[in-house]
Amino acid sequence: MASRVSDILLLNGQGTICDFRLLIDDTRERAVAEGRSGKVEFGINAFIILRDTEEEAEEVLREIIRLSDKAAIASFKEEVKQAGASSKEGQGMWAKSDSKDLVRSPSTLPFSYLSLKQSLLRCNSMTGYGRA
Repeated sequence: MASRVSDILLLNGQGTICDFRLLIDDTRERAVAEGRSGKVEFGINAFIILRDTEEEAEEVLREIIRLSDKAAIASFKEEVKQAGASSKEGQGMWAKSDSKDLVRSPSTLPFSYLSLKQSLLRCNSMTGYGRA
């Protein structure tokens, strides 16, 4: 939908850096097909949990999920379902999200220092972009 009508697409809820990149690339390609080349801009709302090891970062994320307000997450899930249902496609970007995904909203990506650099380099090589 963003490719047809949006000036700015604000992204969150993606599991990896590459997921963001792929969604941006897909939206750009769709905008070109709609005759809107260069008309959609992007913003990313994400938190990165950075620790010495990826295991430590994952543990922090598990603790955030464990301590989350379950009633608030259930309410948020219902709200995003309703919002997505109003789109032409009948679903929004959160349609397939589970409670863990919704707690991570905006995106919370756990990394060690090394794995963050490797993830950026891997994503750049997959998508043809420059070095991280």
